[in-house]
Amino acid sequence: MTTFADWLSSKNYAQSTARATVREARQIEQLVLHRAPVRSSLMQTIRRMEAFSEESGNTSYAALAQSARRLLPVGGALGRFGGRAAKRKVEESRGLDDAPWAQLEASVVGDTTCEGRVVLVMMRTGMRVSDVLRLPIQDLYRGVERGRVHCVLKGGKPFEVLCDGAGGAWELLADAVRDARSHGPLVAHAVSPGTHVTSVEGASGAYQAVRRCLQKHANAAGVDSRIYTHRLRRTVGVRAYRATEDVLAVRDLLGHSKSRTTEVYLSEARPERVSELQKKLRGVG
Repeated sequence: MTTFADWLSSKNYAQSTARATVREARQIEQLVLHRAPVRSSLMQTIRRMEAFSEESGNTSYAALAQSARRLLPVGGALGRFGGRAAKRKVEESRGLDDAPWAQLEASVVGDTTCEGRVVLVMMRTGMRVSDVLRLPIQDLYRGVERGRVHCVLKGGKPFEVLCDGAGGAWELLADAVRDARSHGPLVAHAVSPGTHVTSVEGASGAYQAVRRCLQKHANAAGVDSRIYTHRLRRTVGVRAYRATEDVLAVRDLLGHSKSRTTEVYLSEARPERVSELQKKLRGVG
């Protein structure tokens, strides 16, 4: 009989993602057993349990997922560490305007630390911080040599990114790692020693190092509000859409599985497109 772990492997999830999902499934089982509130951060695992149950016919996982859904908090989500999840302001999740983005990029380019190079890669590619941090160093070196970096995105999705050429973001990151004389996973030895990124341990030291680096450059660039790493990804998506007006191309650029997810990212670009269309319909411009 197919186990949950075997099913995750057959779906090409990354090993770290599969292990974390199995651990979270056990956590859910204990929470359901004691009728304790189920954290909303476990929702993705609940959906995977339901998909596994549907495909394998394992009714025990279906019943477990259904019970977990009943124990999800109503009217407010619980964070990973208990208590009500913090609500981010709308402006903090929106993309950056052109002027602050240019100022931020100019500041980041001069940062020769590993953290600064990770931020630069995110600004140039739109990748998630976790995807960059999980990249094995040897894969980074080989990718820079052949001009294409092969990555494994969230959910185990394979992805390929072209290098910029001499002095590009990936080359600068590889140089920073070499300067640190690191060996093994980038996150463990180059950015924040001794830490690992998993979906169940919350914000790791590596992420916090990148986060502090980004905030430092945001302050230097005059970006007023607090800035999160995922805001860089949203900005890249919006800028790419404005340049191409092609949702499917932006979807592939960001590595989304569904264009519906990309549309959520690009929602802030729609008002401008609507106003432009209205002008064209009136014969203006």
